[in-house]
Amino acid sequence: MNLVAAFSPKLQEVHSVLMRGTVPTTELPHSCASKLLTCLWETLCHYDVLGSTSAFRTRVILPLWVMTLRPYMVMLDDWMRSGTLPDKQKEFCIQRNNQNVTVRGLAYWNGNFSFQEPPTFLQTVREQVMLAGKSMQLIESVGYLKQVEEEQEALENHTPPQSLFEEFLQVFRAEVAKMAATQNRPLGPIPGPAADVIPGPIPGP
Repeated sequence: MNLVAAFSPKLQEVHSVLMRGTVPTTELPHSCASKLLTCLWETLCHYDVLGSTSAFRTRVILPLWVMTLRPYMVMLDDWMRSGTLPDKQKEFCIQRNNQNVTVRGLAYWNGNFSFQEPPTFLQTVREQVMLAGKSMQLIESVGYLKQVEEEQEALENHTPPQSLFEEFLQVFRAEVAKMAATQNRPLGPIPGPAADVIPGPIPGP
């Protein structure tokens, strides 16, 4: 009974987000993914405004948002670094409209890809994201993608570059740590690049 009582507030919070962040199964997959990520993000922003009074809710939703974001950022990484869309379930916000259009054709640049309801936090960079992926496809089509990757690796002292998700976590942790220090609140765990949970800064209660 004590265990149920301990987890009940967390379950209620997750259930609340689930009810607001899911859509009918008749909706397209990209709509489902976008709405859930947007709901989690907007919930975090709302709790951030409330400050320390919502610290408990932040500790519940923040790791959930990060773990939900991870597979989405893997697709974003593939698109921006190599111009590929390994999205068999059609959950990503960028979709190819015509598989038969060649990279060097005018139609490729003007309308072969389209945004399908990107999450709120991607709205301000949607054009840059689209351009990055299309540009990488063009570089690949002329045989220079491997060279670009090798030059990038050389700039980083011959070490494989971090994934976009790893770079995000690094910056994210630093910013949250600043916020936690300013508000004088203890830190908690944050989901890492792997499936486990590794130490990192999250505002505590």
